[in-house]
Amino acid sequence: MKTGTSKLLYAQIKHKWRLLLTMVIISIAASTLTYLIIKDTLDKTTEHQALIISEIVARQAAAGRTVYGSEIVKKLEKDGFGAHLNSDSRTGYVPLPAQFLKLMAKESNKSSSDLYTYKPISKWHLEPTQGLNDNFENWAWQQLEAQDQANPSGPIEWEPAYWTENWQGKRYFRYLRADPASSPSCVNCHNDLLHNPRIVSQLRVEGIVEPKQWKLHQLMGAISVTIPFDKIERIAVDEVRQTIVWTSTILITALIITGGMILANSQPYSEQQKMSWEETHDKDTGLLSLSGLELLLAAALESAKQENLQHAFICLKLQDTHSIREKYGVATYDTFRANLAANITETLRHNDNLGWLNDDKLAVLINDCHNQQARRIIEQLRAVAKETRANKAGVDLTIDVIITLTMVTVDTTSVSSILKSTDRIDHEAVSTRR
Repeated sequence: MKTGTSKLLYAQIKHKWRLLLTMVIISIAASTLTYLIIKDTLDKTTEHQALIISEIVARQAAAGRTVYGSEIVKKLEKDGFGAHLNSDSRTGYVPLPAQFLKLMAKESNKSSSDLYTYKPISKWHLEPTQGLNDNFENWAWQQLEAQDQANPSGPIEWEPAYWTENWQGKRYFRYLRADPASSPSCVNCHNDLLHNPRIVSQLRVEGIVEPKQWKLHQLMGAISVTIPFDKIERIAVDEVRQTIVWTSTILITALIITGGMILANSQPYSEQQKMSWEETHDKDTGLLSLSGLELLLAAALESAKQENLQHAFICLKLQDTHSIREKYGVATYDTFRANLAANITETLRHNDNLGWLNDDKLAVLINDCHNQQARRIIEQLRAVAKETRANKAGVDLTIDVIITLTMVTVDTTSVSSILKSTDRIDHEAVSTRR
């Protein structure tokens, strides 16, 4: 009896310690999750604030330049003087509006660099310091160029380009807003300056040799804004620190009090309820498979109906894949698939999704995207597909693609209807081969 009682007592003590350990683990996990959720909210909030600040800075800078041109330069022109590229050596002349904008940025950056910095830039710059100097500026300029028009009938509705980056251990928000040709005098001045031998020579050194003559409203330059996150985050962290402490304390206390009930009533998920990585991803490229895309489309469809959003579902079909695999081999074809997926991934935003509907149909889900923006993205994807190659065993393989667009809106009926809409790409491929 004594031995049996000792074993029972030991079992009870062991069960209590196991329960206590379980509660500690759950409390730690819950506190960590709370911190991550609040941190994610903080990151999104600071990025949104940075976007607003960038918009204000760029608009104010452009407004200052406009006032300078319309009030000061116009007044001097009436007096027989004006603005000139080499105003330092000319009595009665002032810097060009573009030079004035650069001077404003230089002075502002002296006193506000911990909050923001900005500068005017252009592919066809008049001074070496105003060129495209890093990865962001080159990428963002391409996004603006894609919106430009050959013969604009009026002002273009420009969409700014921006991203968040880490540099030397700090986070920064980068922003680029179009600074188009806003007046005939501005157009004429810059068109004349691009005939200046010094400027032509300077641009040729950078590989820019094509002549550029602007029309009203076209992309002439841009205003680049950089915002360091450290000060914004420091202020935000001070405000939410107390919230984190109280939220974690309340959560841990609630878990300790109700832990027994939670553990008693919770049941482990069955293996059938768990969705493994292999079931939702393509094993060759690591991208989403049809199953994974169906899950994301279901979520996109729900957000379209609940929040009245639009999403773009773009399908790219690789042509003549059967004959290509027979001629060049499966390994070369698979290399092309992997290269194409990798190249497209580099052009997408962090919240966009890429996956394979089947072996030769690649799909992209662009969240919160209107039709016009989707068609610009399609042109980018078409260019990426055209430049993608597979070099293997002396073979330089390129594959043509057919691209279709399906918009996911509040009127979309189901996920199956979205997927069915991509079937027409197969008929187009057959027609093309015939």
